[in-house]
Amino acid sequence: MQEGCNEYVVKKRIEKSRYLLETTTIKAGKIAAMVGYHDTNYFSLAFKKHTGMSPTRYRESVQKKNG
Repeated sequence: MQEGCNEYVVKKRIEKSRYLLETTTIKAGKIAAMVGYHDTNYFSLAFKKHTGMSPTRYRESVQKKNG
């Protein structure tokens, strides 16, 4: 099944936010705005749905892995 336009946009936003969380110290709320989310809570929910963890937890897990 082919993904729709909205799913594609969300996937790209999550990919970009994952990259920013991995490579910068920018706060999650700022990253949310940078990738196109106006509501930080909504961003956190979408991020968790796609990755299985919150943006903060994701960053912590990446830092532990690389640390």
